[in-house]
Amino acid sequence: MLGDGNPALAQGSDLDRGLLKQASEIAGLGQGTIVVSSDGSSHSANPIADKLLTAAGGDRLAVHDLLYGTNLDCTVTEGHYDAQSHVANLLNHSWNGHDDGIAKVIETAGHDATSADPTVNRQSGEASWALANYVSTHSNELLHLGGTDHSIGMLDPKMTKALGSTLGAYIPDMVAADEGSFGTHGFGAIDQSHVKDIFAVIDSNKDAARDFNRAAYASITQMNQQFGSSGGSENSLGEFAGRIDAAAQAGAKLEVAGRISDAAARLNEEKAIFDSVKDVIPFGAKHLPRLAGLTEKWAGFTVSDFSELGSKMATPGFKDWLFGSTPDIGPNVDLKGEDSQAKRLYNILKGMTLTPDHPNYSQNPTTGQYFDSKGEILSFEAIKALDGKNGDNSLAHFNQQMRKLPGVLEYENGWRAGHDDPSEPKPK
Repeated sequence: MLGDGNPALAQGSDLDRGLLKQASEIAGLGQGTIVVSSDGSSHSANPIADKLLTAAGGDRLAVHDLLYGTNLDCTVTEGHYDAQSHVANLLNHSWNGHDDGIAKVIETAGHDATSADPTVNRQSGEASWALANYVSTHSNELLHLGGTDHSIGMLDPKMTKALGSTLGAYIPDMVAADEGSFGTHGFGAIDQSHVKDIFAVIDSNKDAARDFNRAAYASITQMNQQFGSSGGSENSLGEFAGRIDAAAQAGAKLEVAGRISDAAARLNEEKAIFDSVKDVIPFGAKHLPRLAGLTEKWAGFTVSDFSELGSKMATPGFKDWLFGSTPDIGPNVDLKGEDSQAKRLYNILKGMTLTPDHPNYSQNPTTGQYFDSKGEILSFEAIKALDGKNGDNSLAHFNQQMRKLPGVLEYENGWRAGHDDPSEPKPK
């Protein structure tokens, strides 16, 4: 019956608020919990919570209130609704393949990020901030669900992709860019030292990492061009762009470092099991994860032949041969070259040509060589190829020339400042 009604009539209804709140609390019981309904039938918690979230997850107002904590005090006995604990139930949870509903909730939260309606725009920002704020301060739990080495990107791919899609619109807000300067409102302050954690969590899924980081560097490009179109006056954009790049680079490293650490821990655990049983004969292969279930002749011996296995296990170097070393693990997103100074300055020059009454840069002795005979700016690849080689000389010369333009040095100083490790939260 949940899906039979008219969704338009339920928008902002207490019914939808109740369904979403109930779903969060069921999820908080744990995925293995059995929920008994009023008719005495029993159901697994995850499918039930998923159905509730799917039914009410398209209600923009109800989703906002669930995540941001407004209009829900009346639903709790003590009169104070704890929004963050309900967000935690939804995000810090293994949905075990039932993450369509929570993905719908997250997508609804940020659907109207740039709405022309100021109220809707603000509410979208507030709901999205609630998600980002939780992720930024609970990255370790989200990268190790239930204390395991499994991240939400591995176990809840749809939810993770939805997070990346919703929060991508708010990347400038995350680094404390001026509210409204990129069309968004309502997104509160994020501790600058934890912005990288948002990237790390979303980077735990390869598809989400690709799209979220594309949004990040699209924001940087936009800032570069906006600085250029301002005539080199909005120097603060350099620092905001630098903060985004720093968070993206650090987040990718943080996420992959966690997976490497987890793999090393698993390897050490298996070696510890090996050491605890290698002198015991007969030896049960079931004690060793890498040998459990093997029946064929393997590595020169039959696993079922425990006496022979026991003698081989005592051989020097056998343990290292059996387990090897931590496997090569790479980041889920390739950011090489994304922080290129030449690309950054090129976008600034493009921005400078976008203003209606801009100077004729094609006739400027500093920049004229980077325009064609029609006065159009050359492509980045064409500028790179000016030296007839691999671009090292031409791009270095381009960078040198660009730094002669008004405000560019200050912008670059801001970019470097954005990479400083923030020791204190910087309020918006």
